[in-house]
This record gives sequence, C-alpha cells and structure tokens, in this order.
Amino acid sequence: MITRILFAAIIALSVLPCFTCQGATPDTLHFTFKLHRQTRRAEMTFHEQGDSLVVNWQMPRYGKLLGGSYAMGKQSAINGNKLCLNQPEPGSCIELAKNETAFMISAAAYEAMKQTGVLEYNGTRYIVTDSLPCGDSTPSIHVTDPASGSEMWIIDSPRWSVVWKVQNSPLEIGWEIENAASAFNGCL
Repeated sequence: MITRILFAAIIALSVLPCFTCQGATPDTLHFTFKLHRQTRRAEMTFHEQGDSLVVNWQMPRYGKLLGGSYAMGKQSAINGNKLCLNQPEPGSCIELAKNETAFMISAAAYEAMKQTGVLEYNGTRYIVTDSLPCGDSTPSIHVTDPASGSEMWIIDSPRWSVVWKVQNSPLEIGWEIENAASAFNGCL
C-alpha cells in the first residue's frame, strides 16, 4: 500500500509542472486534421484554468472563426488512459472524463511507456518503434499498434507529452502539429 501511495505521489509531482509551469507553455499549436479524407486546420493553446488544463481551439469555417475548448482535470493529466476523440463543439467547453486526455498522454502512461516500451491507451497496445526528433531537435517517441498499423508520435517530455502526429488510424482520424518543434522550444 505504501508503495502505491509513493508511486502516486511521484506521478503527481511529475505532472504538477503542467499546472504550474510559470509561463513555460507551448506557443500556439497549428494542427492539421485529416478526418475521413477531409482536411481541417486549427490553432490550439494549452493553459491552466483553476484545477484544469484547458485546450482552447480556433478554426476558420464558412467565413467565420469558430472556437471552443477541452478541459482536463488533474486526474486526467496524471492517470488518463484514453484520448478524447470527440469532435470539437463550437462555442462550448468539453469537460473530459477522469480517464481522458486531449491531444496528450497522461503522466502515468508516459512513465510506463518509457519504462516498458509499451503504451496502453484507448484499449490499444502500442509498441515504441523508435525515437526520432520532431523538427531539428525536439525529442519525440514513435509508437505503433502492430494490429492496425496506427501510429503516433509523442513529444518526449514528462511535462508536455503531446501527441504531435497521428496517422494510419483505423478510425480515419489523424493530425499533425505543423509547428511542434518551434512551439515546444523552451518548455520541455
């Protein structure tokens, strides 16, 4: 029991910087989404709001700039095991379940992946394939689901383990952060 409490405390301390990074948050992230053979572009920012990490998004559609947000509680950032794949809802804030994260993996999943070479997320077992830089120097981890061929690239950082690229998803949902390397400069 003491071991579990100690492990939970270590995980909590490793994710705490996400909520107290003293201004060291990524710049605006420029996402390109591929959804069922359609392409959409969006800008996203991450910031702390109360006890939540909020992801605000904006997307030009029909000559207007639409926007909304996703809100993750601290429990999501610490112990989440599922990526939220809900479509953004203009003008609203989607409150994520305690096991969901938005565009990033949890601290516990990140630590387990680093220790075992396996990422368990959304009920899928991804295997660490290699470590490639995002851009010139931002460290990144490449994981693949051997069963479906789905791939994700994750910023190699316990503070900002953002999924910067997804491709070959059986759900035909993918994305890439076009400016990931420069956006994370100075906050890893």
